[in-house]
Amino acid sequence: MGERMGWRSSFLVLGVAGLVLAGIARLVLRDAPRQMTSVKHAERHPLLPQLKRLVSTPSYLLLAADEMIVSAGVWMFLNWMPLYFKETFGLSLASAGLSSTMALQGSASLGLLVGGSLSDRIAHRALPRRMLLMGLSYIAVAPCTLFFMRHASLGIITVAIVVFSFGRAFGAVNEDVIVCDLLAPHDRSTGVGLLNMMNCFSGGFGILLAGLLSKRVGLAGMFACVSGLMLLAAAADLVAYYFFLPRDLIAARHVQEQSELEARTNSGPFEHEALRP
Repeated sequence: MGERMGWRSSFLVLGVAGLVLAGIARLVLRDAPRQMTSVKHAERHPLLPQLKRLVSTPSYLLLAADEMIVSAGVWMFLNWMPLYFKETFGLSLASAGLSSTMALQGSASLGLLVGGSLSDRIAHRALPRRMLLMGLSYIAVAPCTLFFMRHASLGIITVAIVVFSFGRAFGAVNEDVIVCDLLAPHDRSTGVGLLNMMNCFSGGFGILLAGLLSKRVGLAGMFACVSGLMLLAAAADLVAYYFFLPRDLIAARHVQEQSELEARTNSGPFEHEALRP
């Protein structure tokens, strides 16, 4: 579409498709039934105390640092890789977009499925191991982006991207799950939403930085720097795993149990019926 009609038409088509999808979702999707006690109890948690609890949870802050670092590198890949393929290997715009996107997102989809299954098995024995699995995954795939500095062939670069994207997604599948383990139910939406916001800012900064520095070090040099970003993200995960995560998980469990006790204490006779099995 970009080659034949230009980017403006492409964006319009994709935007309309998104609106159609939103309408279908509004008609089809429904929230699961919730207990009246849970709803009333959730309303008693304003934003500022929630933010204070998030900031006072070291593992959450380290997880946020990890996600922001990885987002800067991944968004850099997603936005600049088609141009790199076009300029370096002489591909057409359509071929460059298809090749780079499939290498990144196709392998990432598989990594999410495999990583999620393995993570659930590992966490069944010990919840903190999710963070360890994520950190080790990032360390394992960090060297893949160094192939951009070797002026390798299209085939080698594609394999490096596939392995990197698979391993990155293999570890990143744990991110939101760790948030749910770390936070009480009434803080989870705020915690995930805050992470998403910071990831968008970080990813946008990564795109901007790559564009500004591409003339000096080239896109290949910027892609190679993602190796260092992955190691920094892994370091944040391992620090959380070894020094903070077990304690933070215990604190989260205590907050959740206290909230459930208060909900039962403050509920009326009708709401007690909803709490019965």
